[in-house]
Amino acid sequence: MLAAGVIAAAWPAGNASKAYAQSTTRLVLSSGTGIPAHAGFVFGPFSNLAMNEADDVAFLTSLRSARIDLRAIVRSTGVTFSVVAFQGLRSPVPRTTYDSFSSPSINGGGVIAFSAQL
Repeated sequence: MLAAGVIAAAWPAGNASKAYAQSTTRLVLSSGTGIPAHAGFVFGPFSNLAMNEADDVAFLTSLRSARIDLRAIVRSTGVTFSVVAFQGLRSPVPRTTYDSFSSPSINGGGVIAFSAQL
């Protein structure tokens, strides 16, 4: 049996300088959800999440279809998602494609950094 993965964001209730047992939690994404602009693909499991002060999230996942499973780095801004890089996508280096990725990080300006095998 496979467990569904979810990405949720939680914020402290009330004054952030004090610890509270209650928080506001919002479901951001669950595995098995269709991928916008990539018809026929769904999100696989999530790992290595990074979040900045503006609540932008970057994470590793897989893009799954009936025929292929590609590793990818995805960005979430609010309720929108964009695929930053995936296996087989042309990289910025001439005549090369992405093969694998490290854990992404994201700064306050929303710039995502990661290392990749080409």
